[in-house]
Amino acid sequence: MKLLSLKPETQYPTDALVAHISAGEPLEVGSEFEQVDLNHLLARGNPYAMLIRVRGESMSAEIRDGDWVMIDRNREPQPNDIVLAHINGGYTIKRHKLNDARGKNGLYLVPANEVYQPRKVTEDDAFEIIGVVTSVIHSFI
Repeated sequence: MKLLSLKPETQYPTDALVAHISAGEPLEVGSEFEQVDLNHLLARGNPYAMLIRVRGESMSAEIRDGDWVMIDRNREPQPNDIVLAHINGGYTIKRHKLNDARGKNGLYLVPANEVYQPRKVTEDDAFEIIGVVTSVIHSFI
């Protein structure tokens, strides 16, 4: 898997409407636009930021197949964070937990989709947390 780092800024900013759009009652908005660098907006200038495209359904309650996730490789993972993990030669995105649903202690990689089972990380595993998911970009098409 090739891990891509983001560059601090791009040459192709995108037009963005400067307004707050209601998800409840409709609001009137203005027509003022500004240029927004999506790379800067998502990475916030973080040199440890990385953007990854997700494949698979194990996190589909939160992250769907084809979504993009922003990973912060410098952020210390906390229990319940969604992380990019490297385990036994492969990469996966799962929730990082310190016990399972039954309360058994240990480090677990937990999927959001109940069809999949949590994976306990043991001392026999070659395991590393690469970074923490900080943003998700969903596509609706």
